[in-house]
Amino acid sequence: MRLQYIDSLKGFLIILVVLGHVIQITNKNFDNDIIFRYIYSFHMPLFFVLSGFVNFKKEFHFKVLYFRLFQLIIPFFSWWFIKSVVIKNESFIDSFVILMKSPDTGLWFLWVLFFCICIFYFLNFIANKLSQRPEIILVFGALFLYIIFLLSNFRWFGFQFISWYFMFFIIGFFIHKYEFIINKYNYLILLVTLILFPVLAFFSVIKGLPLFYKNIDLGLYFSYIYKFIVALCGIFLFFNIFKSFFEKHKYLHIFFCFFKNLGSVTLGIYATHTLFIEYLFDNQYYSLSYNLQLILFLIFSLTASYFLIFLIKKIKILKILLLGEIETKSI
Repeated sequence: MRLQYIDSLKGFLIILVVLGHVIQITNKNFDNDIIFRYIYSFHMPLFFVLSGFVNFKKEFHFKVLYFRLFQLIIPFFSWWFIKSVVIKNESFIDSFVILMKSPDTGLWFLWVLFFCICIFYFLNFIANKLSQRPEIILVFGALFLYIIFLLSNFRWFGFQFISWYFMFFIIGFFIHKYEFIINKYNYLILLVTLILFPVLAFFSVIKGLPLFYKNIDLGLYFSYIYKFIVALCGIFLFFNIFKSFFEKHKYLHIFFCFFKNLGSVTLGIYATHTLFIEYLFDNQYYSLSYNLQLILFLIFSLTASYFLIFLIKKIKILKILLLGEIETKSI
């Protein structure tokens, strides 16, 4: 059974993804954009938390990986081929090597999520074989992965993203498993994060050290811890907002439904929106203020992506290859 507030939150997050990319493409100094810094301080970690949340099951079946292969990896390679080989006319071999070296040149979220799911099921398998609680194995596995990255700085196949976001994936699993405990402190968590997140995220930078390091340098490892804490604050703030308010208050119903509709097609919007942003940016025959430009690019790219997804879904083979939608029995 789909949880409506999860779909609604995913819809809100995909809007932030599009807005973040609009700022990236239209503003050369995007790292100093306050909206961009707030968005990138938490939105992708929260996406992985939601993925871990919906992957919670009392029993684990490896056939889920077969389904996820079609859902995530097939669209990952399909969109890479279309954008790089077909549209940009890049060399197949050279482009493929670049993709494997840096999956973030493609739809990296799909790639990283697939391997997070694979690692998650593998660690649960180990826990079952050792007759250990999966929580222990998952935590040690996540720490082990990230320590390997810190010590080796290995980045091929997106390992830096896999090791970082796997921590948030299992947090989503824990939130679902121990939801009954978290529910007792919902409003306290909401209050604390409402205070902390705006302050902490103000100093956050997507790549690099927090802004306050200009005055005090607390070391590289503390910057990772700081980034993790900021993301957690944003995660629990927006997760609780959507869970506690959007589904329960009628005056927010219109926003809830709007976000929920977008949340049902996040993969398609994620895959297509940059095509429309780049088209607008390359064909500007008008002069608008920067803020109006952001709004125009955001609305146009979301609308065009939504319409394109509608067309793709009409053709079965494209729906499978580009959106990863296959008919499957409940797993």
